[in-house]
Formats: sequence, structure tokens, C-alpha cells
Amino acid sequence: MHQYLSMLTKTLLVLAVPFAVAACSRPVKGAQPYDDSAAGHRAEAAEHQADADKTLAYTGSKAYYDSVHRDHKVAAKAHLRAAQKLEAEYAEACEDRAPDTLTAWPDVASTDEVDGGVVLHLTPSMGDEEEVLTHLRCHRAALALEGFDRFPDDPLALAELDIVVHDEPGGTAVMLGVDSGDVGELRRRVQAVEQAD
Repeated sequence: MHQYLSMLTKTLLVLAVPFAVAACSRPVKGAQPYDDSAAGHRAEAAEHQADADKTLAYTGSKAYYDSVHRDHKVAAKAHLRAAQKLEAEYAEACEDRAPDTLTAWPDVASTDEVDGGVVLHLTPSMGDEEEVLTHLRCHRAALALEGFDRFPDDPLALAELDIVVHDEPGGTAVMLGVDSGDVGELRRRVQAVEQAD
């Protein structure tokens, strides 16, 4: 009988593990990297940590406090990870350049609308495909670091964006692609960039 209970306990523990893992891995709303700036994520993390600290004294007294404390700790860690990811992406893409010097849009000679996005034809002054891709990666990382919502007219400030760059006669082509529901917004932003020049 004792052996049966021991086996039953092990079975219950094994069954309980996936539920615990699922609860811990649930995404925190608003804590994806592109949901906010790095500074905004750090501020959110600090607020959640402060709320977790307030409930710490009450943990163990009631299940409610344990749940609130745990939720705030999870949210604080998620926002901190998001901030660190944005900062790491910026450091890798831009090295030691200041973010406010990197948001200048490249010289666009012309554009073409294609299924799923837009093709930008850049002037030769922007360099070859490797130089252009390096510039665009840094530009996007700088926007993300500051928060995409601060740049409502910049095509590179769309969260779900594919960028393909290749050399072409007379310059470089940049293909920007998005999901079908975002094509209109992408094209609006490209027009806004062209009109600003």
C-alpha cells in the first residue's frame, strides 16, 4: 500500500509540473520589448517590484497575497528582460553612437508599392547593401530603445516588419514587408518620410 501511495504521489507531481510551467510562462501584457521603450520597461519593472515588496509581508497569510506578490514579481522580471533586450539590441547594432543621432531617414530616390509592402530605391550616397543594412538596423534599434510609439510616421517603427536589402543598378533597394493588415499603415509612413524630405 505504501509503495502504491508513493507511486501515486510521483504521478501527481509529474502531472502538476506542466501546469506550473504553463502558469510561469504566461506572457505579461505590455511586457514584450516593442511594447514600450527601454526606460518605460524599467519604470514598469520598478513599479511592479515596489508592489511585490509591499505584499511580501503578507505572503503566507492568505493565498490572495501570495498570488498578487507572485504576479508582480513575474511582471517586474518580464519588463526588466524586455528593457535588457532592447538595450542589448541597440548596443549590438549601434555600438557607442547616441540614439538621437541615428534616426535620420536615408535618401530615397523613389518607391514602388508591391504586394505586402514597399520597395525603397536609395541613392548611391547611402552606400552598398551592407552599409545600408547596418544603418537600418541601427536606426530601428534606436527607435525601439526610445519607444516605437514616439515615431508614428517612421516605417521602421512597426513592430512586425521584414527588411530585405540588396544592391541594384544606381543604388540600393530596400524591401519593407508587413502582414497584410498593416500594408496601408506601412505605405502611409513611407509617404510621410518622403514628404518630410
